[in-house]
Amino acid sequence: MNSEGITDIQGAIAAIAVSSDELQDIELQVKGPRDPAFEGTPVESMHRFYDDGRTLIGIWECTPGRFPVSKPDSTSTMYFFSGAGSITDENGESHPIIPGSAFVEPEGWRGEWTITETVRKLYVITRGPSADRGRAGG
Repeated sequence: MNSEGITDIQGAIAAIAVSSDELQDIELQVKGPRDPAFEGTPVESMHRFYDDGRTLIGIWECTPGRFPVSKPDSTSTMYFFSGAGSITDENGESHPIIPGSAFVEPEGWRGEWTITETVRKLYVITRGPSADRGRAGG
């Protein structure tokens, strides 16, 4: 699979119309260490299927560690294929990361991820209206 040449959301959806086994086996590009990290040295890898400036669709993987996350101008919807850990929101509510689980970080969400076993997920990120203010012409 290759994200080159995909210019519309229907093309992106067609490109990821594959089984969970195939998504689990897609080769990812290493982004590098997650910074900042509270514990460990988590390393992120990803494969992006689609990015039109407003919507991003891809596969993300991260090795064990603990790190902060905030979504000031986007909503992230995710489905986990593998791994273990937890996602804790700023109110202290913890949500398990296990294969088959899903989670949504709505615009404005803040919290912390703790990954105990390398995690792989399918994600859809939708940038909100506040993201437009930070872009030229937006």
